[in-house]
Amino acid sequence: MTTIELQARKAILIQEILNLNTETAIANLEKYIRKLSKSAECPDLCCYTHEEKINRLNSAEAEFEKGIYTSHDEVKNRIEKLKLSWKH
Repeated sequence: MTTIELQARKAILIQEILNLNTETAIANLEKYIRKLSKSAECPDLCCYTHEEKINRLNSAEAEFEKGIYTSHDEVKNRIEKLKLSWKH
């Protein structure tokens, strides 16, 4: 290979690396912005996606079954709030 061909390959590889890093950085930035907007605009549970709500509900129920909470009413209230937030 000639020097020009090697330089061309090097330039192509550098461009691919930059594109990859840019795509990764943009994806991470999108996640961060979405997380910030959820907490800033609407800290209530109505801002979560359906899957996030289900995960939170399952987490609350699992904590209840493990006896982590001292109050049964506290857990029931959290579960009811989650269910009500789905209606918004």
